[in-house]
Amino acid sequence: MEQLFLNKPEFGKSAAMRKFLGQDSTTWIKDIITAFLSDYPMLQSEPLTVTWEKTKFEKGFATGKLNIPSVGSTIPIIVTEWVMMPLDVINKQGVFLPLNDYTMGELLTSKNPFKIVHRTPKKELTLFTDGNTLQFSPTGESTPVGTGESINQTRDAIKVGSFIDKITDVNVSDIENLLLEIKEENLQEHFELNDTANILDKLATVKTASAGDEFEALVRDLDLDISFVHEDENGNKFMKQANSQIDYIWETPINDADVDTLKIKAITNEEETFKFASYEELEKVSDNPQPGDWGFFMTAVNDVKTPQVCIVNITKTADVSEKYSTFSCGDGYIAINENKDYYLNDRDTIKIADPNDLAGDNPCIGDYGVWVVENVATKPFEVESIYKSAVPGEYEIVGNRGFSKVGYYPITSKEDELVPLNKRHNSDFEAAFYVPGNARFVKLSRDLSKDVAFTDSHLAVKIANAQNEYGLLKVAGFNATSGKYQFHVVNDTESKGIEKISEYEYDIPVSAGFITIEKQKVETERNILKHVCGRDTAGLYYFSGPEFCKYAESHPIRDLPLDDAIWTLLHCKGSEEDIKKLGVLKYGVEFEASTNLHAPVSVAALASTIENAVESFDDFMPLRRTLVKQASVMRDKSTVDAMLSLGLINKRNMMEYVSMIPNYEVTLSQLSELLLMTRMGLSGVNETALEDTIESMSQVVKGLKEIESVTTLK
Repeated sequence: MEQLFLNKPEFGKSAAMRKFLGQDSTTWIKDIITAFLSDYPMLQSEPLTVTWEKTKFEKGFATGKLNIPSVGSTIPIIVTEWVMMPLDVINKQGVFLPLNDYTMGELLTSKNPFKIVHRTPKKELTLFTDGNTLQFSPTGESTPVGTGESINQTRDAIKVGSFIDKITDVNVSDIENLLLEIKEENLQEHFELNDTANILDKLATVKTASAGDEFEALVRDLDLDISFVHEDENGNKFMKQANSQIDYIWETPINDADVDTLKIKAITNEEETFKFASYEELEKVSDNPQPGDWGFFMTAVNDVKTPQVCIVNITKTADVSEKYSTFSCGDGYIAINENKDYYLNDRDTIKIADPNDLAGDNPCIGDYGVWVVENVATKPFEVESIYKSAVPGEYEIVGNRGFSKVGYYPITSKEDELVPLNKRHNSDFEAAFYVPGNARFVKLSRDLSKDVAFTDSHLAVKIANAQNEYGLLKVAGFNATSGKYQFHVVNDTESKGIEKISEYEYDIPVSAGFITIEKQKVETERNILKHVCGRDTAGLYYFSGPEFCKYAESHPIRDLPLDDAIWTLLHCKGSEEDIKKLGVLKYGVEFEASTNLHAPVSVAALASTIENAVESFDDFMPLRRTLVKQASVMRDKSTVDAMLSLGLINKRNMMEYVSMIPNYEVTLSQLSELLLMTRMGLSGVNETALEDTIESMSQVVKGLKEIESVTTLK
């Protein structure tokens, strides 16, 4: 029996923005598209359309979809009692995903945005799809929009395996923090009620971090692209395996049957003695660099190039529909746009921008506005009266500020500011001023400070964009050694070339090219660094050259038996021809490697790269998320497993999380479906908890993908 008196976890109101559409349904489509474009202005030129599926306009109910042809996607629309639910879910090829800046960016720019869009959903509900389905979990009573009927539907959860079971090197303190929150918030009963308490048991058995396996989690999920079978003096066979980029070796005993199965021979001069991947870096000019690309900016003007980076974000900054003039105002400032809409902040200061670009107006009774002189503005006031003045100046203009009145007296002389006037002539005035001839009266329109979305930082970005401070594009890059870089793509620079603004910031003229660095298996005739492979008069093998010297930091490169010599050359990306030549090399003979060699990176260096990347991206968003309260109200075990796993992320197990990105995307898809069903009447699921979870998990997946692009190991 359900525990009727169990206190449910409390969640705040939904932070997602709902929009009241009004009772005139003929304006709904325009309002919906306008609301969408306000969040995604990059699609202004897109031929957006709305398709209604079910409507009861007279009662304020409707369901439909917003069609986005360029990305082959639709956005579900749900209107209940004339209020449109948030446009925060997108459907691509029958798969639902959370709609946010990251998802839209992936759909617009990525060559392979989401692997899960290729799966085929089951057939259950076709409301928001083109003959495909909308699935939801768990079982629950739901009331379709606009009807009084209650239905009960269920689907089998898509199995993605346990997230927690795959994680190792977990910090004990992170487990303790999760369990402590469960205890302090009295959440254990809710996990038991939803039959997910067994997920909590996994926290007690998860593998925690220890000094002995410091790097094991980093390399566990690497692709093994080279292998070699060798035999010891007793006839025992072993297979060495490694990733050609990383200096970490697995060695496994095998038998003859394994050798036959693998089709690998233990004799060096026969075919398929080994498998290997040999890659070289190619530089290409890219007209359209995308997040995840490696490379550098370069111009022919001054032959300057930027450090090599991985692009992690590109923001378009030049498309600004409004321009702001800012003025000092009392202890703060006032910002006024071209429509005379204004934003007043009486506490803080801001950079003064374009104060002389704003046209003045003739003051009239009833107008609400300010006087501006140079870069200073008065506090806003309403013009209460205008009449002939008895003091110097032609007119007296009485300004009403609510609880006080101020007298203004226009004069012809020019001054840098309003001139204070003794107010004894009118004891009703709080103050009085001469208004110089170079002052302007600006009639104000809408008060933007009443818009909760309009903040100081929001305004600062608008002003910077209008002045082209950030250029046409703002490109964020990351270098594993140096950290974060910012590149501002501008129309031109003073030198006509790349200009270094600070240690980690550059202005890039739009004429510059981005040179991508791609690793490809290619034939090349370029100059080869000298690397020598030889066999001494005693029959042992040796190596010399810059890459072999790097390899020698952790491995011997002299007095090697044949098997170890073959592995050394193979692990340094030697060619098949050179390895075969090494296998038949005579005593006292040496040869130069025919291709460029590359020593693998040490696991310690990989760990350092990941650590730097994590610390860098933590500045943008923390990767570790605690979603215990939200997990306690979920009924799907795999979802709860995924949510709790987000609280166990650390630098040591980062690559394990990277390998599970597709699984997290599947979970996000399921949660997006469930969010839609909740808004359509599915009971028993907290909408705010779902929104919190989707937002947090989306940010984590974004961070993991950026970490993956920086390490470039998958």
